[in-house]
Amino acid sequence: MTNSPKRAAIKPKETPLPFPDFQEQYTILVGSFKSKENALALRQKFQNKGYPVYNYPIDFPGKGGIWYRVIIGNYKDLNNAKKMASELKAKEKKFPPYL
Repeated sequence: MTNSPKRAAIKPKETPLPFPDFQEQYTILVGSFKSKENALALRQKFQNKGYPVYNYPIDFPGKGGIWYRVIIGNYKDLNNAKKMASELKAKEKKFPPYL
């Protein structure tokens, strides 16, 4: 019986992904999905209702890889973002917003 050398665990390589340019601004997270199709479907629902909605991929190495986020808005002022989050919470009970 031969003993093969143990291999060190290989850490997944972090891959930089494009990220929306929302520096020092506020957005509202309404969904995060492993499936790109689910993220696009939710984006379309909010788009059809007139919301300023975006989605983008984000990589979580060691936690399932790429997830697709769905966000609403691009607010420079925290109070405006909170106001929109409150409106979303009241109107869209199925999708609790996270600021």
